[in-house]
Amino acid sequence: MRKATGAHGFPTVYGIQDSHKVHTSGVSMRNATEARVRFLPNFPPRSPDLNPIENLFAILDMYLAKRYKEQGAADSEPAFMQRVDDFFALASTRDHIRNMLRSMPTRLQKCIDLDGFHTGY
Repeated sequence: MRKATGAHGFPTVYGIQDSHKVHTSGVSMRNATEARVRFLPNFPPRSPDLNPIENLFAILDMYLAKRYKEQGAADSEPAFMQRVDDFFALASTRDHIRNMLRSMPTRLQKCIDLDGFHTGY
């Protein structure tokens, strides 16, 4: 988790949790605790308007599928993680993340204005 977030040296990393059973399993929660990751309470489950990282996961999935088609399956976890690292090293990925962060104030205000209904993001 710390490698994925780049949060080396931080005493605690805060994240959001969509309450998916894979993310809340005992193993996942133990790993989060060991990595000093804490989740914000009462975050709405499956809220793409307030959780734009889901959009990034979709782009990552497409990138990994393309690598799989071009290069075959990653033969080990380190090889797979290298593909993930390669994705996050792309300038286009950094631009997408920057755009997501910059859009958050607008997303939040629109969500407030619409009383929590879907904003169209």
